[in-house]
Amino acid sequence: MRLIVFIVSSLLAQLAAAEPLKVGQIAPNWMLTGLDNETVLLYDEAESGNTTVMVFWTSWCHSCQVLLPGIEKLKKRAGERPIKFYALNIWDESSEDEQTAETPPAKKHVTSLKVLPKAENVAERFNVKGTPGIIVVGPDKQIKYIRQQVGTKSGVIDQLASVLNISMQ
Repeated sequence: MRLIVFIVSSLLAQLAAAEPLKVGQIAPNWMLTGLDNETVLLYDEAESGNTTVMVFWTSWCHSCQVLLPGIEKLKKRAGERPIKFYALNIWDESSEDEQTAETPPAKKHVTSLKVLPKAENVAERFNVKGTPGIIVVGPDKQIKYIRQQVGTKSGVIDQLASVLNISMQ
């Protein structure tokens, strides 16, 4: 049943993909396998009551390297709240065999976020054109935040903290 729902939602998302996604719209579903070989489905997270933070990054992106520690700090501050943080790796040249939990680029740049490699198809569906791309999806499956490709690290972290209702003090 999960597979049928995923296929139908994927087809509907492809039809809607002509226009860039906006805050307030229903997010397209996706399914990826993490470095730990566990499958993650966006809608499963939402239906479990979780807000999902998707950070699209690549190992050669300097801005990603600067921003990821702040995202990890934000995750730590979230504590036990129903918020899932995922690092969706895109545009890296290393093969899938080279991307394991113990080797770069995953371990070098991301220490506490669940890494989902080879996420180019998800980036395309969410119209991510640059890194770091950040999208927040609520438990209602609506997009709550889309990072614009401008702003400082602290500005992005402050915006995310506000959207997620997390105090950074």
